[in-house]
Amino acid sequence: MTTEPLVLVATDTEMGWAGVALSNGGIRYATLFHRSEQSARGELGAFGARPGEHALAQRAAQLLRDYACGLPADIETFPVDLPECTAMQRKIWLALRDIPRGETRSYGWLARYVGEPHAPRAIGAAVGANPIPLWLPCHRVVAADGSLHGFGGGLAMKSALLELEGALPKRMLAEEWRRVAVAGAEGRVGRVGRNRPVLLCGIASVGDSRLAACRERPLRGATTDEKKRAPLREPVWWLGLRRLVRPCCARSS
Repeated sequence: MTTEPLVLVATDTEMGWAGVALSNGGIRYATLFHRSEQSARGELGAFGARPGEHALAQRAAQLLRDYACGLPADIETFPVDLPECTAMQRKIWLALRDIPRGETRSYGWLARYVGEPHAPRAIGAAVGANPIPLWLPCHRVVAADGSLHGFGGGLAMKSALLELEGALPKRMLAEEWRRVAVAGAEGRVGRVGRNRPVLLCGIASVGDSRLAACRERPLRGATTDEKKRAPLREPVWWLGLRRLVRPCCARSS
């Protein structure tokens, strides 16, 4: 049995490097945003994708750049060619495209939507195994109380994507982004201000799928409750850095 060749497409965007592996039918695999071209290409290469020519390559790359700028890129309508999967996985993955941009849905809603209300674990497992993130927007699925749960790219990435789409209010003011970005660029990820270790706290507003605020708390002296309310431990500085360098791309056209 011969394996269909996959064409590797990677591009630099306002949120980092991202790409897709294209088959004759559309996107077979996709990445989230990476800090480097090598990392994005490495993920796609692991699926067997190699550089080459494809009729959809330029369109896919442009859609990624537009999306990362906050432009109304119609990534949800781009053709996909799912890898081998079960009938339930296929049904769940394609249903993700029915969640409108700027909105979120719960796992329970998704289970009912695909006609599997009594299979919440299968729903969660399928969402977590989504092979084409962004294009099949699994980041729009949240917990029943509106809080953010597991995501392959980390909770900081999930939050950033929902903010970009307008489903969440902006988590950080520009000055806060700048401080975190500078700290990360200097190799001090997680340390801002007077070089203090901090918790980047996303405070979930229960029931309405929004993050109400983001503030820093010193690790030393923080209460147990404060630590529990600070799930965002990923190095989010690089996402903010790109959005600060060219913050007006969505308004320049």
